[in-house]
Amino acid sequence: MSALAGVITLLSFMYWNNRESEFYARTVAVNTLVFCEMFYLFNCRKIYEPAFGKGFFGNKIILIVSGILILFQLVFTYVPFLNTLFQTERLDTKGWIAPIIGGAIILAAVEIEKFIARKIIKK
Repeated sequence: MSALAGVITLLSFMYWNNRESEFYARTVAVNTLVFCEMFYLFNCRKIYEPAFGKGFFGNKIILIVSGILILFQLVFTYVPFLNTLFQTERLDTKGWIAPIIGGAIILAAVEIEKFIARKIIKK
């Protein structure tokens, strides 16, 4: 999954680097990688069961940490002195599409993997 997250991140950077500034593309790429890993975190809570199901809200720590992570990403993305420090740029709405889709791809890939593993275990 890390390789897939890396490919998704690289592709999002390349896509936005051809359409916007390098700083914008860098910001999208960092957020894409973070969202991919965050969605993967939700999948890792249960080895064979679906990520979003019974007991999803059972681990409050993951929900709190995810909320803090999103807050940090918003600060990283929108605080001007951090933009200067990290050579990033504020994102508009379209800049958030890649991180969300990237995370969804990771989520779907792991869910497919879990589905296959459940079928193999039942045999």
